[in-house]
Amino acid sequence: MSPPKHSQLILKWIRCTVEPSQSLAFDRAQRAWSQLHEVAGFLAQTGGWDSEHQNEAGILALWRGLEHYREFMERVHDRVLAASGQDRSYTRIRPGLFRLATSETHRARQLSERFTGAQSIQLTLRHDGGVHVLLLRDGAGSEEFIASPSPSEPKASSLVERVSHDSHLRVEPAWRIQCAD
Repeated sequence: MSPPKHSQLILKWIRCTVEPSQSLAFDRAQRAWSQLHEVAGFLAQTGGWDSEHQNEAGILALWRGLEHYREFMERVHDRVLAASGQDRSYTRIRPGLFRLATSETHRARQLSERFTGAQSIQLTLRHDGGVHVLLLRDGAGSEEFIASPSPSEPKASSLVERVSHDSHLRVEPAWRIQCAD
């Protein structure tokens, strides 16, 4: 299934609470997601440990569009999760989907390279004019993503209990994945 040319880039931000005794298991399981590089529509993934919130891991995945992301969830996600055993390594998971605030999808390659090249990433989730906005900053600049409007997808508000949140990820090199094309 190929997405329409006007589909917007999708960012999935996942926050996991990991007990200290499970951090090695979580790290090993996260590496199992390396097979994403062959999934249609996948662009890049990165993640790491939050330097300011103990026992928090954050993962960011960039997709060409919601259609590709949904196909991945239907056909690949559960198989990789089961094989990795990652669901047994965290005590809480909070996923959220966001779309790039502009329709400039030609920037996919640039964002993909930034994701896989960053040493650290700062994420700020805030409520702005009735929508949740995710601001991503790295050494190359910043990008705004807004909460996905799809009622069938995870809501940005499921990520946090309060209106705003900051995460400062120290990127784990082994968690970086870039598409195969």
